[in-house]
Amino acid sequence: MRLLLLVNEYPPDRTAGTAMATYQLARFMVEKGAEISVVVTERAPGSPPMSDDAGVMVCRLHAGWVPIVRWMNRMRRIRRLVGTVKPDLLHAQSISCGLYAAVAAFGRRLPVLTSIQGQDLCQASFLQRKTEVRWALRAAGRVTAVTPALATLAESLTGVRPIHVVPHGFLHEQGIASRDALRERFGLRPLELVLLCAARLDPIKGVDVLVQAVADVPEATVWLAGDGPERRHLEQMAASLGVAQRLRFLGNLPHRDLAERMRAADLFVLPSRSEAFGIVLAEAMDAGLPIVASRVGGIPGLVEADNGLLVPPEDPAALARAIRELLADPERRAAMARVNPEKAKAYRWETVGETYWKAYRELLAESRVQA
Repeated sequence: MRLLLLVNEYPPDRTAGTAMATYQLARFMVEKGAEISVVVTERAPGSPPMSDDAGVMVCRLHAGWVPIVRWMNRMRRIRRLVGTVKPDLLHAQSISCGLYAAVAAFGRRLPVLTSIQGQDLCQASFLQRKTEVRWALRAAGRVTAVTPALATLAESLTGVRPIHVVPHGFLHEQGIASRDALRERFGLRPLELVLLCAARLDPIKGVDVLVQAVADVPEATVWLAGDGPERRHLEQMAASLGVAQRLRFLGNLPHRDLAERMRAADLFVLPSRSEAFGIVLAEAMDAGLPIVASRVGGIPGLVEADNGLLVPPEDPAALARAIRELLADPERRAAMARVNPEKAKAYRWETVGETYWKAYRELLAESRVQA
């Protein structure tokens, strides 16, 4: 199978949810024996226009700066690339990419699968929903969404049915050392309680809410994994609240290093103001971490009463109460730690990837029948 993935962001330029999900999908499909090309709609400064990423051909586009000209240039170049690569199937990793894919496939009898990732639908304007969203989804041979709520919303807006739910996946790290060994490596005291938050240091992730909440959780050390434009502001906030000594800014961590931190921590916290899915929550669950998170977006589909606590967004007091509640109840945390790895198995790439592989084969079979 020759597959072309079309995405707006891709590592190492971006390491957010859709970028990492596309990267892991490409890796999985290479292992299945597929020929994979990835077209990234925007090239970051310093990134090569073409690269071979361990068998995945990655093409990054630079289409200019004027919006309408940029859109037309992308459309033209993507259609030309599709004609050169001659894929069997296009998989668009957002609604905007779905529109590009529809134009690229026009007149070529080329099947298209378009995936709704979350913000691409939720943040679309009224005009975009009436035009771009409808055109992209109605032109696709199959549409998926990462949560049931997104699938239902898209069906109601476009009339496209059914929209299949395929969640984001995560890479399960093998051979992680024991919790005790990792805590010793990280210099933690035997009874020291550690909160871990892994997120971009960006306002949408609500890390400032966690920093405020920490002032009311004096017994905890906090690890902040990630980087971004808010770091300096968060450091200043921590200093002004008198909690700087209990916060550790770890920066961006390699995937395995983050998995080790998760194994060593006591509680995972994600105070996002908006979160379409939250791959990092599935990773924390895989590590056996109880979770405290905001009740927004796709998070309630991952965090339920048996594996964590949900709080309103932008509420430091409620966040602190939930954290203290779990830290004070080791038996409840232990029960959640037993449940979470089992729940996380549904989001491992060996499960999610097989779902996509099946969808590709079905879509190709349908297109041959129609031809």
